[in-house]
Amino acid sequence: MNRPQRVTSRDGLAVAVHHLAPGDAGRPVLISHATGFNAASYRPLATALAPAFDAWGVDLRGHGATPADASLAVDWDEFADDADAALDAVGESPVVGFGHSMGGAALLGAAGRRPERFAGLVLFEPIVVPVDDDVPARAPA
Repeated sequence: MNRPQRVTSRDGLAVAVHHLAPGDAGRPVLISHATGFNAASYRPLATALAPAFDAWGVDLRGHGATPADASLAVDWDEFADDADAALDAVGESPVVGFGHSMGGAALLGAAGRRPERFAGLVLFEPIVVPVDDDVPARAPA
């Protein structure tokens, strides 16, 4: 895999973004992985999409080429921060977001912040945390 680009997440973490498969059509797709996976896990999908899409993948914190943050806690807002930062590496065009599980949740968070950056979302088993005062957004470490 080529050396990733680095973008800075909101808390200063250097997030790795990989250009998985350049596509002729130029429409960008950002692939956001499930827990325990990384961008490279989706290279076969990116290659299959390449005739129609310019495929990018993000390594969310603690996965692939992106280090974990100091707390090592699961924080859904921080995963959304990472996906949001990855949009800057992909470029100015609205992207199609493809998210699997945790990656789907990260893209939902990013789309909530900058909906104009997304042409659409394709999500498989996204983790959706209910908005409820009794449900913490951060899991205990």
